[in-house]
Amino acid sequence: MFFLIPIAETRPSILDKDKGEDYHSKFARYCIGQANNFLHSNWVSKIERNKRFYKGDQWIDTEDVDTFLKDDDNGDRNRLSIVQNIIRPMVEQYRGNAIRMSINFKVKSISAQAINRREVKLGELSHLTDIANQPGNPFAQAMKAKLPIGDSQGETSAIFENIYVDHLVQDMNNLAKFASERNKFENKQVTLAFQMAFSGLAVMHDFEYAGHQQFRVIPSETFFWDRSCREEDLTDASFMGEVQEMFPSEIFEQYPDLSLTDRKAIENYSIHFSGLNTQQATGNQYNNNQISTGRVPIYKVFWRDGQTDEYGYVRDEYGYEYLTKINYVYEGEKEPRYTDKDLIKSTSQKAKKLLGDKLKKKLYYDVLRMALIIPKEIIGSCDPNNVSNTTYNDILLDWGIAPYQETESLEFNTVKFPYKCATWAYVNGEVLSPMDDGIDPQRMVNRMISIAENQMNNMGGTGTVIDKDMVDDQSQTARDTNQSKTIFVSARGKGIQNVVGNYDGSRAMGNTAAMYQIIESIKSSVKETTGVNDAIQGQATGSGNDQLVGVTQLMIQRGSLMQEPFYNGIVMVFEQCFNSICSRGKRIYSDSEREIAIAVGDEGATVVKISKEMNLEDFRCFVKRENSDEMLKEAANQQLLQFKQLQMLDDKRIANLWGRATPDMVASALREYAAEKEEINRMAEKDNAQQEQVLTAQVEQQQAKQQDDIQEQNAREDIKHLTDKKAEANKQAVQALTKIAPENPQASKLILENAKINL
Repeated sequence: MFFLIPIAETRPSILDKDKGEDYHSKFARYCIGQANNFLHSNWVSKIERNKRFYKGDQWIDTEDVDTFLKDDDNGDRNRLSIVQNIIRPMVEQYRGNAIRMSINFKVKSISAQAINRREVKLGELSHLTDIANQPGNPFAQAMKAKLPIGDSQGETSAIFENIYVDHLVQDMNNLAKFASERNKFENKQVTLAFQMAFSGLAVMHDFEYAGHQQFRVIPSETFFWDRSCREEDLTDASFMGEVQEMFPSEIFEQYPDLSLTDRKAIENYSIHFSGLNTQQATGNQYNNNQISTGRVPIYKVFWRDGQTDEYGYVRDEYGYEYLTKINYVYEGEKEPRYTDKDLIKSTSQKAKKLLGDKLKKKLYYDVLRMALIIPKEIIGSCDPNNVSNTTYNDILLDWGIAPYQETESLEFNTVKFPYKCATWAYVNGEVLSPMDDGIDPQRMVNRMISIAENQMNNMGGTGTVIDKDMVDDQSQTARDTNQSKTIFVSARGKGIQNVVGNYDGSRAMGNTAAMYQIIESIKSSVKETTGVNDAIQGQATGSGNDQLVGVTQLMIQRGSLMQEPFYNGIVMVFEQCFNSICSRGKRIYSDSEREIAIAVGDEGATVVKISKEMNLEDFRCFVKRENSDEMLKEAANQQLLQFKQLQMLDDKRIANLWGRATPDMVASALREYAAEKEEINRMAEKDNAQQEQVLTAQVEQQQAKQQDDIQEQNAREDIKHLTDKKAEANKQAVQALTKIAPENPQASKLILENAKINL
């Protein structure tokens, strides 16, 4: 795609107070004109050339066609335009590895709220511990059974370490997983690899549509940016944008506020530029190989702008001071978060530098503005009467501050573009691609094959040469020659050295074979330059395919190192996308004021809940590259078997993880199981201590009972002894009474009473 504004217009001042429709239109035209420079034109042409070489359409340069296939008189030199494509296997190598890439992510909160939230939760449990352990508290056991608290502060801290989960971070992980699966990030890996192979640039556009965060891979040739930036991910650019072609029906649907005049102009352009090989009447460059179906090019331009707002220091909910906007109403909110009554006097050096002695001050900060524009040159290109480009005006579809800007809530100058970029190699504004170094060697290979084909086409056979003046019967001589018979000639005694000879029309065969050796040498040099060597491609190398294993491994390692910047660029793009989900995504989904329920795996449903606290907090995603899912699952299964043998995981977790987990998931399950075991052991130790106390009490009670039994037995024996003594005394008394009974009636009466008692 080429640009229609050949000269950049004067940039409007960002200090203008009136930043309305005219301001955005002029700034967008300025950006488009600035991007239309020789670096960009050469880059777009290079992308088109690389793609044609990939397709096999390689005889496109004038010096190849006119100076090689034709002679000085512009006649045919009897050479064919043969192609042996060495570009396509290289691109397919990159695409194949991109398919096998597995990009994993992990969300982490980078705000102070995360630590404070954890400490506040622990403080609440510590306070409840003090209440539960107060002497005489009748609800102590019920509180300990329902709440994660123990008999002491140390026990409560141990329980907290084992069971605490930051639910905001967990919800953000679920949100990132939801957005990545909804946008099919795995499929976009291949598309990004395809774009980077040809252009050296991979771009993903992040935008909101229908209440969801969407991601779209941008064709490299439709993207433009500030060439004065120096970062490899283009984050320091002052502007960037794209040219997106849309049908009039799409434009009218997405932008219903267009005037009837603008609608007619758009429809008129679409009608006139429907068909094959259309060119624009303004004389600007256009891709003649492109099939036009009536799509209208729309220029989406984003640029860094300035804006002033009141800033001051306040204290957050945890008592920490930080710099923030005062009396400012954020997107989706009805009231300002902080007002003048929340201002505090900060004594930090940063506060003195920014605010001086004041509590608040108007500060300039980065803001991202955007404009979706159809330049007047496009609309007027279908009107032959519009010679001076004054009949039509620019059509501004949308403009203003870009919605849901990606920034950190605690910083005021960290705005980011909605385009997530990464380059293979970026040198002073020029983007290089992996295929650039293979184009000229590819042309040389094609030339040599064409020469070799020409030589083989002009080759003849071998045979015998005979002087016909010395031969009488030429037909018979030819037959004898074919049958290897003796040939008789009339040499008149002068010998036959000059009469019979041989001819060889295949003398160029050696030259042709040398050509193919040179071709193989050129192909090897290309593979060394790009890193896509035979070993990486799985091809046999060395004489007789007997190359040592160590040499093959060394070639694979060298090739992998040379290809690493390519795949690292793709990872950089996805890292920016995940961070955008953590920043913009949570605001996009919270703006709908509802919960998003999604099904996750085979376990059930996970609710992605966007809360007010989450919307105010900063999160970051950490992304790393892994092997293919199949390899990760196989490695995870091996780990599960080992942990099963070592009894480091329970059967339920192993069954749930088998065949669908990665090593990271197994490690998380291992840590969870270890924490559960620690909690179980702690509870078991506590139960054992209680049981020991009960057993001790029982033993003491048993010992006391035994002592009581002994004392009772002793008392019984004492009573028996006394009884025996009394009985003996009674017996002796009765005997004495018996002796005197005949003489004394009173003695007889006592004997009878004593007998009744004994009965």
